[in-house]
Amino acid sequence: PVVFVGDGGCQMTVQALSDIVRTGKGAIVFIFNNALYGIEQAFVNVEFYTETQPPDPFCVLHAWDYARLVELFGGGWAGTVRTLDELDAALVAAKERRDTLSIIDLRIPERDITPQMLALAQPPA
Repeated sequence: PVVFVGDGGCQMTVQALSDIVRTGKGAIVFIFNNALYGIEQAFVNVEFYTETQPPDPFCVLHAWDYARLVELFGGGWAGTVRTLDELDAALVAAKERRDTLSIIDLRIPERDITPQMLALAQPPA
C-alpha cells in the first residue's frame, strides 16, 4: 500500500505505523509535513492562506521527526525530503524495501494547501 497523510492526521493515528512493522507488512507512507493542522486552519481562518498573518495557535503542531519513527518502532526505513532530487532518491530507497515500512517525511511550506481544500473551507455564498 501507498499512503498519503498530513502531519496532523499522522499524529492522531501513528500507532497504525507501528502495526505495519509488528506484522511484517510493507507500506510506503508519505507524510505531508507543514507543521500545521492545515484544513483546520482553513476552516477557522481561510485568509491565513492569502494574507500575511500567523496561524491560529491551536492549529500549530508540535514538531515531530517523523523519519525517526522507524527507530521507535524497531523496523523500517525513513527519509526526510525537501527537494525533488531528495524525493527521487527516497522513492528509489522505498521501492527497494517493499517488505517493510517506509516513511517519507515531505517537508512542505506552512501555507501550502490544495485549491480543493481551500474551496471546502470557503463560507457558503
